[in-house]
Amino acid sequence: MIKYVVELDWNGIILRDPVTALTNVMMFAAGIYGWKKIRTSDKSDFYARNWASFFLFLAVSSLIGVVVHGFSYYTSESAHLGVWMAMVIVQGLGITYAQRAEAFRYIHKRHRFLHLFPALQVLLFIVAMIYWKNYNVVKVHIALGLLPIMFWNIILGFRRHAGTGLIGWGIFMSTITAAVHTFKISIHPIWCNYNDISHLLIVVSFLMMAQGLKKVIAS
Repeated sequence: MIKYVVELDWNGIILRDPVTALTNVMMFAAGIYGWKKIRTSDKSDFYARNWASFFLFLAVSSLIGVVVHGFSYYTSESAHLGVWMAMVIVQGLGITYAQRAEAFRYIHKRHRFLHLFPALQVLLFIVAMIYWKNYNVVKVHIALGLLPIMFWNIILGFRRHAGTGLIGWGIFMSTITAAVHTFKISIHPIWCNYNDISHLLIVVSFLMMAQGLKKVIAS
C-alpha cells in the first residue's frame, strides 16, 4: 500500500507530500555539493574518491525519493515498490563507499582483510532488503556503517585532527533522524512532518561532512 499524508492538485499535476519531495530535492542538492567539493581526478586518492561516491550515491537516492514521495500517484503499487527499492539500495551502496574510504585511510596494511567487511555487509543488506522489504533493514545497515565512522572521527576531532570533528558531528546530525522517525516528531502533520525534519537534518549533516572532508583531504 502506497502511504502518503497529503495530496494536492497543482494545475492538473497531482503531488503527494510536496514538502517531503522538496526536502528530497534539498538533500539531492546538498549531496551534489558534497560530491563536487571533494571529487578528484587523482585515481590514487582512494579516500577522496570513495567519499565523493558516498555523496553522489546519496544524492541520486534522494532524487529517486522525489518520485517515491512526490509522484506516487502516477505509479502502481508494484512500480512504487520497485522505485522505493532502488532508492534504498542506492542509499545503502553510498554507505559502503564511506566505509571503504575510512578503512583505506585508517586500517593498517597488515589488517587489510578487514576491507572485506563493507562488501560483505552491503551484500547481506541487499539480500535482506529483497527478502524483507523493510526500512528497518536500511536503518541497521546505516548504523553499522556510519556509527563507527562517527565515533572515530569525533575522537580524532578531540585530538585536533583537522576536519575530523566536522565529519563525526555531521554524522551525528544524521543519527538524530532515528529518534525523529521513531517518535514521529513533527512540527505540523502535513507541512513539516517527521520525514521533512529528518531530511533537513540530513542536509545539515551533508554540509558539515563536506566541509570536514575538504579539510582532511587538504591536510
